[in-house]
Amino acid sequence: MVVALKRRPTPDAEAFEAVKAGLDQLPEGVKMLLNSGRFNDRPFKASSRQFVENARRCVDLVLEKLRGTKKIDHYEFGRILAGDSVEDNMRTLAALKAEGKFDHIGLSDCRAETVRRANAKRLFTYYPDQSEKQLRIRSVTIYVASGLNTVFIPSLTVKDNTITAVLEEVAKKNNISQAQARIAWVASRDPHVIPLPGSSHKIRTLENLAAGDIVLPAEDIAKIDKVVLAHSDENARRIDDPHSNDA
Repeated sequence: MVVALKRRPTPDAEAFEAVKAGLDQLPEGVKMLLNSGRFNDRPFKASSRQFVENARRCVDLVLEKLRGTKKIDHYEFGRILAGDSVEDNMRTLAALKAEGKFDHIGLSDCRAETVRRANAKRLFTYYPDQSEKQLRIRSVTIYVASGLNTVFIPSLTVKDNTITAVLEEVAKKNNISQAQARIAWVASRDPHVIPLPGSSHKIRTLENLAAGDIVLPAEDIAKIDKVVLAHSDENARRIDDPHSNDA
């Protein structure tokens, strides 16, 4: 995501080096999840019109670029599409899955109730962003993008930089980078919450991986919790509108 969203996108060679750095660090038998999407590319052309045709077009384009060297393990819409029910979204993806286009279906940026409705069809397997405590009921694994996303996104800053200041304080105290403090905080949320940090170069990839072994002291977690809750509305990320997803 970070690779394409920059004003000057990361060169392919540098991006591939960042990915390889992560692969080289994997223990034996461990697989890496690469999260990518055409909607992150430039120019941005997000649209919910004719989403069935667009979904098929995007999937076929990815498969064309992979040239048979790798399959799509998992596919999802970046958002639950407004104006169409959760069930309609899932039926569209299920049809593509049935054709062998990909192996698994996921959900992104939606409410716990949306997850429950999708799960009623026993279709999806992966859920990034916007974690909610209720998801523990079904032991759903939540991948949190960009380092911090439960109530705020690390790439965003509040007007008075209060969150950034606290993160910097915690980072200095523990002799880690601010990015590592963010990742460690996300990991502290729940065993089913997994940080999914972005990276555009090798050094950051290795730094992010090292954060997986960091456990923040309880007092530091509480300090971050307090300031995040106080500013959560300023950094709220749009999730699916409950009024636009009625069956």
